[in-house]
Amino acid sequence: MRVRRPRVLAGLLVAAMLTAALTGILFFARRVAGLPFVPFDTFDWLTRVLPGRLIAFGIGTMVSVIRLLNLGPISSTAKAAEQAMAIAIMFIAGVVAGLIVFLILPGRGRTHGLTVGLAFGLVLGLPAMLISLHASETASVGPGAGAAWVLGAFLVWGAVLGRAAQRLIAIEQTTDAV
Repeated sequence: MRVRRPRVLAGLLVAAMLTAALTGILFFARRVAGLPFVPFDTFDWLTRVLPGRLIAFGIGTMVSVIRLLNLGPISSTAKAAEQAMAIAIMFIAGVVAGLIVFLILPGRGRTHGLTVGLAFGLVLGLPAMLISLHASETASVGPGAGAAWVLGAFLVWGAVLGRAAQRLIAIEQTTDAV
């Protein structure tokens, strides 16, 4: 099977839009209901499990860049940079996963979009749920509610992604047949 450029570009665009929407919804839920915000929780967890030398190198580099560019007070600027990196990590992970859905779905047939999407939602959502369950600094709700929220949000993201991929592939096949 030959991968067509429009499918890749459409996959990137749809995955980017849906991941941005997921991030926005997770942030809104954090602000309104005190639910976990996965990007910050994941970034915080990463700083705990990555080697100390790597963390020290990253902090040193960040401080040097802030000073070199005279971006403002180091503590507040570094915090904003960390938050931006956390959101970027989640965004990139979601876009890559979405692109994979778009690339593997045509081989699965026109009716498996929801299943494939849910599987990818589970693949990303389960680790996010476990991280938020054990390392959440952002949630003010109980762990059960936070865990259910995170997993549910990722499953919905995956389902919508899979369905969108299925629809776009069906449109592409229809236009190819004409």
